[in-house]
Amino acid sequence: MSVERMCVTCLLVSVLPGQPTSVRTRVIQPDTVLVSWQPPLDGGVVTGYMIGYGEGVPDVNWRYLERHRRNVTIRNLSKYKNGMASSVLLSLII
Repeated sequence: MSVERMCVTCLLVSVLPGQPTSVRTRVIQPDTVLVSWQPPLDGGVVTGYMIGYGEGVPDVNWRYLERHRRNVTIRNLSKYKNGMASSVLLSLII
């Protein structure tokens, strides 16, 4: 078996991480929240996190966080603007 073939086989059996666990939010000020979490329990490799936030949809603004981070403070959120509340989304980068 060639080296290239062996590497492809290795990639096919790699474990994808699950969801972040113990995700919590805490209001710091009326327009500021602290989002905290723990890494997935299943042992998959996480290379970083993306946190998205915005009014009505959580993908207006994005921030990259290194894999060792377990919290982030998001500022300048609005409770309601144009009838929509701010939303936050936490994603893994593998």
